[in-house]
Amino acid sequence: NDRFEIVFTNSVTTTTKNQILQDNVTVYPNPTDGILRMQTTCSACETINVRIMDAFGKLVINEKRTTDAAGMTFDLSHLPKGIYMVEVLMLDKVKTVRVVLQ
Repeated sequence: NDRFEIVFTNSVTTTTKNQILQDNVTVYPNPTDGILRMQTTCSACETINVRIMDAFGKLVINEKRTTDAAGMTFDLSHLPKGIYMVEVLMLDKVKTVRVVLQ
C-alpha cells in the first residue's frame, strides 16, 4: 500500500512517497524578538546546515549543527530588526522560511 502525505507550509516543499514528513522543519516564534528556535523530525539527518540571510541577501549566520530532539536555538538579537530568510539544508533538500525580527 503506497501512501503519501502532503503538508502545506509557508514555503514550497516537495514530498515523495518515501519521504512522508521525514524532513519536516519548524522555525518559531515568528515574528521573533531575537531568539529563534528550530526543530526537525528528520530521522535520517545527523547534521543540518542553517544559513540566515538579511533582506538584501547578505549571509549573517552560516552554521552546521547536529540534530537534537530538543531542537536548536539561534540568537538574532545582535542583528537589525527586519526580514530574514532562514535556509535549512538537510541531506539533498532545502527549506526556506521567512522570519521577521522585531
